Amino acid sequence: MRSKREQIDNFIEENLLHVSHDEDITQTFETYVEREKRKAVATLCAEENLDESKVAALLDNYLFTDVTPREDEVARALTWTPRILERKTVLKRIYDKVCGVIEKFINGMQGSEAEENLYNLRCYHYSLGSGESKERGNRIRSSLKQTSKYK
Repeated sequence: MRSKREQIDNFIEENLLHVSHDEDITQTFETYVEREKRKAVATLCAEENLDESKVAALLDNYLFTDVTPREDEVARALTWTPRILERKTVLKRIYDKVCGVIEKFINGMQGSEAEENLYNLRCYHYSLGSGESKERGNRIRSSLKQTSKYK
């Protein structure tokens, strides 16, 4: 999976440069993150033969309770039964991937934790349209990419 930093870079390249100054950057960013999360979940479910609705329910439950799903909860999302000897490694691998989705798309990407980065995105977006120097825009972009929450 790509890191949060790469995700923000991709958002800047794919979306921010094409957003008008009238559009809400926060809403555009949240829509982008949600779209990328759905893609990541679909890919994970296809690769590991998981029930997509059950994985989505695990993520929704995490959003509601802020409690990471247990390994046995992740195991219930399997659409197949691993052999006894491989069960432990298979479940660990899938559990780590589900936790990776949580870390990348939920922790720090929504709510108050994302405010600083959204502010920097707005500043960068403004600098692009206002004709400010490219150097200042790059400094803002650099500060956005170096924010510790997104490393």
